[in-house]
Amino acid sequence: MKNKAIFYFTPNQIIDIYKKKEFVDYKVLGIHIYNKIPICKILYQKDGNYEPKMIPVVDSIVQNIVILNYQLGQSVQTIHSKVQNTLKFINWLKDHNSKFLENKQVARDSLEQYIYFLKTEMRIGNIQIDNALTKQNLAISFLKNLHNDNENYIASSVRLISNSANKKSSTPKPNSEHFKYLYKFYRKLFEEICEFLINQKSYPYHFEILRKSYCFMPFEKRFPAIVNKEFQKKFQSYDFNNQKILSGKEIADLFGYSRIDGNNRRYQFKKSIESKNIDKSCNARLYLGTLGLKAFFILFLMTTGMNDSTASTLKWNKNYQINKTRQKFRNIKYRAGNKVVEFEIGTKFLKQFQQFILLREFVLNGNESEYLFFTGYGENTHLNSEQISGKLSGFINRYFQKNIDSDLPIINSRQLRVNKAFWVSKQYNEATSSLMIQSSLSVAIDNYSGETDESSAFQITNYYEKFNNKIFQNNQSYQTTNVGSCANSNNLKTINQNPEHYCSMQYGCLSCEYHRVNIDEIDIRKLLSAKFVIQETKSLSKNEEQFNNILLPYSNKIDEILNKMVDTDTKINNLIHDVKKDVFENENLFSYWQHKYNMLIRIGVL
Repeated sequence: MKNKAIFYFTPNQIIDIYKKKEFVDYKVLGIHIYNKIPICKILYQKDGNYEPKMIPVVDSIVQNIVILNYQLGQSVQTIHSKVQNTLKFINWLKDHNSKFLENKQVARDSLEQYIYFLKTEMRIGNIQIDNALTKQNLAISFLKNLHNDNENYIASSVRLISNSANKKSSTPKPNSEHFKYLYKFYRKLFEEICEFLINQKSYPYHFEILRKSYCFMPFEKRFPAIVNKEFQKKFQSYDFNNQKILSGKEIADLFGYSRIDGNNRRYQFKKSIESKNIDKSCNARLYLGTLGLKAFFILFLMTTGMNDSTASTLKWNKNYQINKTRQKFRNIKYRAGNKVVEFEIGTKFLKQFQQFILLREFVLNGNESEYLFFTGYGENTHLNSEQISGKLSGFINRYFQKNIDSDLPIINSRQLRVNKAFWVSKQYNEATSSLMIQSSLSVAIDNYSGETDESSAFQITNYYEKFNNKIFQNNQSYQTTNVGSCANSNNLKTINQNPEHYCSMQYGCLSCEYHRVNIDEIDIRKLLSAKFVIQETKSLSKNEEQFNNILLPYSNKIDEILNKMVDTDTKINNLIHDVKKDVFENENLFSYWQHKYNMLIRIGVL
């Protein structure tokens, strides 16, 4: 393509071309984002021969990297870097004569070879792990998009580069006083907004949060809808301290206006107040409602422990169910589209959640949104870039700190998850903590535990204990654990006084008289995962006798429990067989045991 001129298009131009379905001449296509990138070059071999079969590759780069990331609000530098690294990967594939375009199997084989190449580059010091992870993830994303691999077949069973070697220390638990301040501020603000809007109160509406005075005013854009005494400096028609509209003379005398100007300012302000008090669904009230939704979003993160990106993009269906799953917790469940969505909240938070639903309906003003949280009001609702990128909580915190309370501490969503996970793990255990923060247990332990490495190591080495005879006595009130359930979750503090049953440290369940097991796939996987880890750690024993004396009885007990399951229900035998095959052949362990197993591999024990 030596003599061909390349035509470069900006992201906006290429988006417009694709929308209008205009002809794209891939042979001379270039992208101008940050710098010019001649992506058409991958259509040509080194000898200059044209390869039309590579057109889907160019098209995938344009649609899935350039257009998608640009619409998500990523910086041009980031998009430029993603395109360049993807092109390097494609050139690597071509240099190694890969036939990655043929099918998913060949693509997976090519990915495996590329990751081996990256690992080699890491070992000899040519690239750092951060760079290798970026390249690996871009390669996976590219191949999955190219082959429409929604089942993740291409990356499955491939030994990927783990970020454990470069893992940062656990996110610190936020200062308790800061957390309390944050919670009290957002809870009180949310409650006052609900009181004002749902019960149709009148402007101006005064209230206090943490000994600070505030007032709702009928403003939408020019001024904040929630004002404090500092607002007096910016707006001159209302006496905030004495809670009254100033006279025209007072306005003129205080701020140096003529009497006519003073009277006009008073008239306009009073007229605005009166009109907004007549119209209980005016834009100013709807806008104030959006601030209430933002306040609740922070409370939602604090209470559920859900991560920002997941919570802010939750789909919603008003036909939801509230089910009792465990004591002191309620499960919110509904179907959105073709997917069942559910999350768990404490019973004390249920009333606030129901208030939020009422406020949400008010803000929508007769319209609908498919998302639980959204930006805007009425018929103009959407997801903003902060929601899509998982940065909504930071955006909300900064807004309220800047406009409402300068003393409001900034605590990011990861720290909120740490605080939730830390509290729940102390009250119950790590398994419950991981359920509450809606995270896999490995992520929960690695990043959200608020514990030391020594504490985690102590749990690893002291987990195995005995099973008991009352194994199948179970009901919904029992607390879930990593090997079944606990029948005495109401008296954890009493149990915790006995070092052998120290629930929060996760090693007491198997020897505890309150240990229970459900005859279902989840608990079967828990038991078989424990058995798998026991067998894999056999090499850690000093000799065969030590293993037989210490660990083998647990493995045998698991077999005994599984046999009892079959005796109770013969139909369960096929399920046990399938789960056992999945655990021992595919290494698809229950999350807790998967984490422990991976940790032993990571630290070089296995």
